[in-house]
Amino acid sequence: MKFLKGLVITVIVLFVLVFAGAYIFLKSFDINKYRAQIATEVGKQVGRTVAIEKLGLNLSLFSGVYAEAQGFKISEDPVFGQGDFLSVGSVQLNVDVMAYLSRREIVVSKVVVSGLDVKVVRDAQGVMNVQKIGPAPVAVAEGQPAAPAASAAAPAIPPFSVQRISIENGTVMFTDNAMAPPMQIAVSHIDFNVKDFSLQKPFGFEGQAAVLGGTSNVSLKGQAAIDMATQQVQLSGIEVVFDLAKLAVADLVKAVPSVEAAGLTDIQGKISIQVPSLTAGAQGLGALAMNGKFQDGKVMTKMLPLPVEKINADFIADEKDFTVSQYSLQLSTGVISGTAKITDYMKTMGLSAQVKVDALPAGALVSNLPEGMKLVGTANAELSISGQNLAAPDLFLSSLNGSGMFEVKDGKIENFNVLKTVLGRIEIIPGLAAAVEASIPEKYREEFTLNETIFQKAGSSIQITNGVVNMPDMQILSNLFEAGLQIKADAKLNGKVSGKVMIPADLSASLASQADALNYLKDSDGRITISLTSFEGPLASMKVMPDVKELGKVAIKGEGKRQLGNFINKALGVENAPAPQEGEPAVANPGEEIIGGVLDKIFK
Repeated sequence: MKFLKGLVITVIVLFVLVFAGAYIFLKSFDINKYRAQIATEVGKQVGRTVAIEKLGLNLSLFSGVYAEAQGFKISEDPVFGQGDFLSVGSVQLNVDVMAYLSRREIVVSKVVVSGLDVKVVRDAQGVMNVQKIGPAPVAVAEGQPAAPAASAAAPAIPPFSVQRISIENGTVMFTDNAMAPPMQIAVSHIDFNVKDFSLQKPFGFEGQAAVLGGTSNVSLKGQAAIDMATQQVQLSGIEVVFDLAKLAVADLVKAVPSVEAAGLTDIQGKISIQVPSLTAGAQGLGALAMNGKFQDGKVMTKMLPLPVEKINADFIADEKDFTVSQYSLQLSTGVISGTAKITDYMKTMGLSAQVKVDALPAGALVSNLPEGMKLVGTANAELSISGQNLAAPDLFLSSLNGSGMFEVKDGKIENFNVLKTVLGRIEIIPGLAAAVEASIPEKYREEFTLNETIFQKAGSSIQITNGVVNMPDMQILSNLFEAGLQIKADAKLNGKVSGKVMIPADLSASLASQADALNYLKDSDGRITISLTSFEGPLASMKVMPDVKELGKVAIKGEGKRQLGNFINKALGVENAPAPQEGEPAVANPGEEIIGGVLDKIFK
C-alpha cells in the first residue's frame, strides 16, 4: 500500500515537473523571433504578402497549449486593387497536448477568429480575387524541361480535428465590377461556427450575418466535407433564410444604385433557399442546383400610391440561369402573376417574363394625374417582355421589347368631364358647352352635367420596342362619346398623344341644332368627330384640347361650300329648286359639288 501511495506521489511530482518545465519553456520562448519567417512561409502558400503583428504561446492546465496571432493580414492582388484582401484582429488557438501524447492525434479544442475583414472582388471579366489565392506557379527557364508533376497522392497527415471554430464580428465586402454601375454589398456582424471540423469526415456549420443593414438578417447552416486529394470542399444540406424586414433600404440603394430609380421606401418578406449539394475549389463553384421561396413579401415605392403586398414566388437556379416558376403579388384588390427567367445572371442578366393582371384597381397604376383627376375601374392585362442588362436600368429599359394588351372595365375619371371639357375648348363657338347643356336630350343630361366621365370600357394593344411603349389603338367607350387615341411613352413617362373624339349620331344632331357649324364636323354616320391636338412632353402635364385649327379649317370649308354653292346655284338659276318628295332621291347641288372640289384642293 505504501508502494502504491509512493508511486502516485511520484507520478504527480513528475507531471508537475513536466508541466512546470513546459510552462517555463513556453514563457521564456520568444516565438516572435520567428514571426517574419512564419509570415513568409504562409505567404508562399497563399501567393500573397502576409504580415503578422504579434505571436504568442502559453500553457494552461485545462486548455493545453494556447497560441495567439494578432494583426494577421493578407495583401490584395494588385490586379484587383490596393490594400488588404484579408485582415484579422486576432486568432486564438488551443491545442490538447494530452491527446497528442496519448493517441498521436492533433486535437484543437477551439479556434476563435475575431475582427475578420475580407474584401471579395469580381472584375469586369467575371474573375474573382479569391480564385487567385494559392502558391505562385514555378517559373521554368526557356529551354529547360518542366518540373515533374507532383504525385497525386495526398501527403500523410496525422488524425486532425478541431472541436470548435468560431468567427466573431466578421465583415465581408463584395464588389462586383462586372455590373454597370459596379455593385457593392456589405455583410457585417458575421458570427459563424463550425463543430467537429475534420479533414477525414463531414462536419457541420452554422452562422448568421447582417446583409445590407446593422441587424442580423441572414442565417445559414449545412454540412461540409474536405477532399485533400482534389483540394475541393463538398457542401450539402445547405439552408439559408433571409429576413428582408431587417434590411436597410438606404444601404440597399447605396449598394445597388439602380434601385434608387424605383423609389423604394420599404421591403419585407422572407427568402428561404435550399442547396442539396455544391462543390467548391480552386476553379470556383461547381454545378449548382438551388431551389427556394419568397414568402409574405411587401414592397412600398414612391412610384405607386399603394403598397405591393402578399408577394410569393417559387424559384430555381443553376450556375447560370435563375428561373421563377411562378410568382404572384397583390396591389389593393388586384392580383399580378406570371413567370420569369433571368439568363446569365452573373454577366448579361437577360430577362424574359410573362405578366398577367387580374382586377387591378386602375387608380393603383397611376398617380399625379393632371388637374386633380382620379382614375377608377378595374384593369386586366397580359404582357410578354424581354430585355438585357437587368442590373443597369437605363440599358435594360432601352433594350426592352414586348407585346400584349390591357383593358379597363367599368371605369370613371373623377373631377373631369371629357365631353364638356372638349366642347368648352372649341373657342370658335363661344358658349357651346353651356348651350348644349341647356338642350341636351334627357338620356344624356345627367351624365353630361356630372363632374366626371363614366366609361364602360377602355383598352388597347401594347407594343414595346427598345423601351418605347406604343398603344396604337387606345379606345375609350362612353355613353357620351367614343375616343380613339394613339399613345407613345418612354420609361420616364415622356410621350406623344394624338386622337379624336366621336359623339353618337342622336347626340350629334342635338349639338348641331345649337351650333350650325358643328354640322360640318359630322362623318358619314352622322357623328360629330372632333380631332384633338397632338401632345408631346411629360404625360403628367397632358391636357385634352380640341384641334381648333383643324376644326376651323373644317368649318370654313363647310361654310364656304354652302355659301359659294348657293352663289353658283343662283347664277345657274337652280337656287329655288323644289325639295325632293319623301322617298325620292336627293337632287345633287351642282354649286356645292363644284366649289367642294375646289375647297378640297385648298384645304388638303
